[in-house]
Amino acid sequence: LMRSSAASDVYKRQKKDVVIKKRVLIYTGSLAQNGLTTSLLNLLSNLDGDSDYILTYRENSIRKNPERLNKLPDRFRKAPIAGEFCMSVSELICYCLYFKLDISSGVIIKRLEKFFRREWKRLFGEFNVSTAVQFTGYEYGIINLFEQFDGNRIIFVHNDMVSEIKPVSYTHLT
Repeated sequence: LMRSSAASDVYKRQKKDVVIKKRVLIYTGSLAQNGLTTSLLNLLSNLDGDSDYILTYRENSIRKNPERLNKLPDRFRKAPIAGEFCMSVSELICYCLYFKLDISSGVIIKRLEKFFRREWKRLFGEFNVSTAVQFTGYEYGIINLFEQFDGNRIIFVHNDMVSEIKPVSYTHLT
């Protein structure tokens, strides 16, 4: 080891020159040919290089049309969500009670929060992201997953969600 002041100055300059970028995870949805995808691509084309962007999507939502991934700019990293959520039997029961039958209790909510927190760590725990963006604004499973992230959370709202809740049964998005 060198202990000279010159070596110390070099180390300080190298340390100062290191740029730590914020890491942002963006859920893209299925990349179907629709307005959401057009809006997403427009957003991505306007993002600067100040952050490290990771795009995520459900792998099985693009399985039939993998060419949809070609729409995404190469400068972004991709991290597909493979398979389905990994639930225990009790978590599956709570999931069905809450999301399918609209039955809620403190026990059900706590169990689902624990489940989604564990899934977040399983899927994205190693990414060390500072911000999680749920771009589509739909998909209650993904919304609840992103809700368990401890950093900055953003959900894009593309429509008047309040008017959509009643006829389409998105009651768990409020």
